[in-house]
Amino acid sequence: MTWFLVGAVLAGACALASDQITPVSNVNSRYVVESIQLSGRDEFSLSRALHEEIQNLVGGNFDQTILDGLTGRIKRELHAKSVSYRISRGDQPQQVKVNFEITRRSVELDVNVPKFLYSSTLGWTGVVEGVASSGPNTVTLRLLSDDDELVERETGMLARYENSRIGSDRLRLGFQFESYHEGWNPGTQSAEAARLDGAPEEPGDPLASYRTRQNFQPMLTIVLARPLTLAVGTSFERFQDQFPAARTESADAVVNTLRYHRLLEDSDGQKELLDAGYSLRAATTLLGSDFAYARHRWDVAYTLTGVRIR
Repeated sequence: MTWFLVGAVLAGACALASDQITPVSNVNSRYVVESIQLSGRDEFSLSRALHEEIQNLVGGNFDQTILDGLTGRIKRELHAKSVSYRISRGDQPQQVKVNFEITRRSVELDVNVPKFLYSSTLGWTGVVEGVASSGPNTVTLRLLSDDDELVERETGMLARYENSRIGSDRLRLGFQFESYHEGWNPGTQSAEAARLDGAPEEPGDPLASYRTRQNFQPMLTIVLARPLTLAVGTSFERFQDQFPAARTESADAVVNTLRYHRLLEDSDGQKELLDAGYSLRAATTLLGSDFAYARHRWDVAYTLTGVRIR
């Protein structure tokens, strides 16, 4: 009988204690999320869908499970080294502030093949590109053998450096260097040789083929009003002619590009990308160019992805 009473007392005490202990997440659910901030030493940009999902939590009850899930999604989308969040007292009673701390990898490396195709008449065309980024600094190296873009086949490399924040997020500075060896099909070479037979080639002849080309191009990009940008710079280009004798000529020019680039994404994951631009390349003898010309170029591209057919 005595042991029965002792057991009953202990059971009642345990039941009372369990009623008084509440999981921390349940206690925190009484609080309202006042604000959510994302911070980190490096620049980052979330997709529109994920950004809206985070902001929709403001004004709702605190839910640790949802925040833990968002931590993993932010880490995957930004390819971040680590993502954590910190909770602090809000400005109003029963409210809390949430701050996500994002740590990017010291150096991010991305390798892709933007072009790889075969033509029975032109042969293989391939482009391999590697992009390394750290904070606002990005270095791009591209190797290619391309017989699809121009009349001639270009074989060589492109190296580019860009700093996306020069004192302000509205200014970007970039440098680009290109070096190519040009290949011409036999028909083009025969026509060129026949055209020059008996007639001396004049400097600056626009029809003359060339064997090598190098270009150095510094550019400054100004964000006029997102998503509209203006890029201004100069291009110092050198050609080595192929006929009738090897000599070097220059086509130094002023380069300007006005571009509109906007990405729209809805909650269903559908993305719309509009990219449009106007470019002006004006070669002038004031820069020591052997050529004088102005070239205008317009381009427009629209991409729609993630469309669901029901």
